[in-house]
Amino acid sequence: MLCVLGQTDRLPGEMMTLDHYSIRTGPNQQVPTLLSLWFDNIGRSTVTLESPSVQNSTGATYYTMISYSIAPPTIANVTVDTSSASLDFVGGESYSVSVATTRYNYGFTISYA
Repeated sequence: MLCVLGQTDRLPGEMMTLDHYSIRTGPNQQVPTLLSLWFDNIGRSTVTLESPSVQNSTGATYYTMISYSIAPPTIANVTVDTSSASLDFVGGESYSVSVATTRYNYGFTISYA
């Protein structure tokens, strides 16, 4: 949680956090390939997502182009389906998630239990 009393004019224009995520198996899939990410726009301006990517520990990467805007102060869901890249989520593994916006690049580490 970000709390800046009396200094709201100094908050960054774009600021986004990963609120939570889930990993699940999609229809007609035998293994988990769906990653749902809930992003929280805690800045002053709209965040426009352009290219999320997911990378596993062996370096296999799934990358896609999107155009999805999140107005402040909103939490929004983006789901990434990695089945076309044969990138499956494996229990006990960690993954690097990168999200490029029109202004910045954000990076997160997630785990699949």
